[in-house]
Amino acid sequence: MGMTASFVALTQETLEALRAAPETAADHFMTQIGGDAEDRVLDIDKAWHGLHFLMTHEAYGGGGPLSLPILGGTAIGDDMGYGAPRYLDAPQVKEAAEALAALPVDELRQRFKPAELEEAYIYPTGIWEDEGDEAFEYLAHWYAQLQLFYAAAAGRGDAMLLAIL
Repeated sequence: MGMTASFVALTQETLEALRAAPETAADHFMTQIGGDAEDRVLDIDKAWHGLHFLMTHEAYGGGGPLSLPILGGTAIGDDMGYGAPRYLDAPQVKEAAEALAALPVDELRQRFKPAELEEAYIYPTGIWEDEGDEAFEYLAHWYAQLQLFYAAAAGRGDAMLLAIL
């Protein structure tokens, strides 16, 4: 199974309600993940750590808007196993979407150095050098999905919940 990253787009109003009752955030997140609003939910499988590293040059954290889309945000509510869900408000979603749109996959390809990912212990470890180009194609697929998801959310003026599950 392993750790995967999931995202839930929600209205700014819904985010404000969750901020007023943070104990409901994890349940709301899981309900949405299991629901039928597919255009409002994205799971990027195990690509999350590799993509974050390629975008920020950091295993965790990092600065600027490219640190927002996967591991950014403000914690809200209860721990769901790998931490509490985090949120981005609507202006942060827009900022993240613009940053993703400005970083083409060709640039990620140039940044992809399997030995560096292994050295930084980027999850899932052990695949980057073994799988090489195939591992990059996996990341590129999920990066395109992430770009589309954030662009749609920003276009609607949505906020976002993010979590590693």
